[in-house]
Amino acid sequence: MNGTIYDYMDWRGDLELKQSPLNLVDNVILPDSSIIGTLLDSHARTLVISSRVSGFGQHDAFTWEVLGNRFVESERSPSGRFYDEFLQRWIGSMTDRQRHIFTDALFDLIEAGGDSLNELKAEPMRAALEMIKASVKMDEAARAELPEILKQLAASGAETLKGVLQ
Repeated sequence: MNGTIYDYMDWRGDLELKQSPLNLVDNVILPDSSIIGTLLDSHARTLVISSRVSGFGQHDAFTWEVLGNRFVESERSPSGRFYDEFLQRWIGSMTDRQRHIFTDALFDLIEAGGDSLNELKAEPMRAALEMIKASVKMDEAARAELPEILKQLAASGAETLKGVLQ
């Protein structure tokens, strides 16, 4: 089975996912300033495409630019390159346990905020409140580890920004 994945997230390339269909992908389509796509670490061919919006909005395929029957090809935007470096630096600074805790916490919080990105955008205050409520319900060990993970996030962001400004 071969195919194309449209803007997916593969958390780490150094883990073997032998049973994963992601290993069978030979093409990846990635918007030019995609944030989530920066977590992509794949051996597949990557086609970077242009989008009419930036950031999280690029994960809506209806924003992808098309000319005739093809996507408009692009290169990673400056913000896309920043996200690439920043998130790879941050992920690389975490232990396996921290990655596991963060991934579980992130998806639990997102799920608490709403069923879709549109729902999160439509009612951001309600979504934020639900996420705060969910964070209180996290298990104690995960909650204790999150400050260190967030400290690493800030340090990685500062280090990446320092490199950009030099």
